[in-house]
Amino acid sequence: MTTSRTVGIVLAAAALTGLAACGSGTAKHMTTANPAKAATTQTTEQPPAPVTYPTPTPSPTQSRDYAAKFGVPYEVTGTAADGVTPISATYTISTPVLDASFYDGTTLPKQGQFVSFNVHIKSTTNGFDYNEWDFYVRGANGAHYDPTSGKDPSFSAGTAHAGELVTGYVTFDAPRHGTLVYAPNFSGEAIGEWVF
Repeated sequence: MTTSRTVGIVLAAAALTGLAACGSGTAKHMTTANPAKAATTQTTEQPPAPVTYPTPTPSPTQSRDYAAKFGVPYEVTGTAADGVTPISATYTISTPVLDASFYDGTTLPKQGQFVSFNVHIKSTTNGFDYNEWDFYVRGANGAHYDPTSGKDPSFSAGTAHAGELVTGYVTFDAPRHGTLVYAPNFSGEAIGEWVF
């Protein structure tokens, strides 16, 4: 009987000594009912998570093979500005048309000719945003050419809904040969290319 009481006193003394050595903060974590929570509470030296910002315009995505062909439908898919709603449309772009001038010869090109592409978009979902500034021409030497006014009816900006068809010309003062690039995002990443 004396032996069991002595063992009990020794164990009680050891427990009190352990609690005193740990300090009140650590002892508090040890009494947590959820051990996983206790473990995560103790690790506070994690680096902050990177901040991501929603894209204010659709971010279409496509496989890494961006090569497209004139006259052949090219499907573009992505998410709307909310980052959740799926959007998609089919682009069909006609072969380039060359013009020596516009507006009765008063507007002349600096690159020798104007190059215009007839763009057809058929939206398969609601809320597909489009814009002529989603396109540019990359010359053989890598030079970048932005859209300009020219051939009518011109392609402009807007939002297409399911089943709607949008068509118009995107015109460039650019060399006779190059690549029409479709890059509808802030990063400038191309997701469609038509070599002409």
